[in-house]
Amino acid sequence: MSRTHIRQVALLIESSRAYGRGLLRGIAAYAQEQGNWSLRHQEMAITADAPPWLAKWRGDGVLVRAETTNMVRAIQNLGLPAIDLRCWRSAGTIPGFDTDAVSVVRLAVDHLRDRGYTQFGFCGFGGANYSERRLAEMRSYVRSLGYDVVAYESPGPKNTTTFGAEQSGMLDQQGLARWLTSLDTPIGVLACNDIRAQQLVNACHESQLHVPDDVAVVGVDNDDVICPLCLPPLTSVEP
Repeated sequence: MSRTHIRQVALLIESSRAYGRGLLRGIAAYAQEQGNWSLRHQEMAITADAPPWLAKWRGDGVLVRAETTNMVRAIQNLGLPAIDLRCWRSAGTIPGFDTDAVSVVRLAVDHLRDRGYTQFGFCGFGGANYSERRLAEMRSYVRSLGYDVVAYESPGPKNTTTFGAEQSGMLDQQGLARWLTSLDTPIGVLACNDIRAQQLVNACHESQLHVPDDVAVVGVDNDDVICPLCLPPLTSVEP
């Protein structure tokens, strides 16, 4: 009887965020179904460079969320099949896929419309590629419905890291509060992710705006830690 070849697959995916954990659960389910994958996973931050063991590792393939150019180079140097599940720094060099901005935006906007909102806003991070994609799609979709979008993005360098964008948002609470107090209410606002949504909800409280009566907030990622930390608990799109 021939033995099944066990494929060695490295997982360079953070488990500190709901999105990464969701990817890991999906990969685990696939591996269990196939029965011939051996998974090598190391806990890491999303902005981490390649772990030291990777350069000498002799496996069959890599699934990665690459936030740094060093990580991209390390994956390329392996010469192994690889998929980038962040789909940013490696664009054009490593095959990858990312969340569908069209589906995310339409789910959020339709949810707000179903609840009677006819004014729409977007709150994101300047320089973050996923935020810019979601804003562009929201503008397109909302305008096709006959409405406009008012948007606010915290200032940040182009192509900033995820952590860098989120820190810029934490440092820009005054700017966010000024934007909120300039809005006509009631308004439904899509935040680019749950971290941004939490920052938005906190700014609403500081500006004496009621959530959701004045400002209805929808996040993205449905993070099971962040959503319950918001008051009220955050409504969020699960990718």
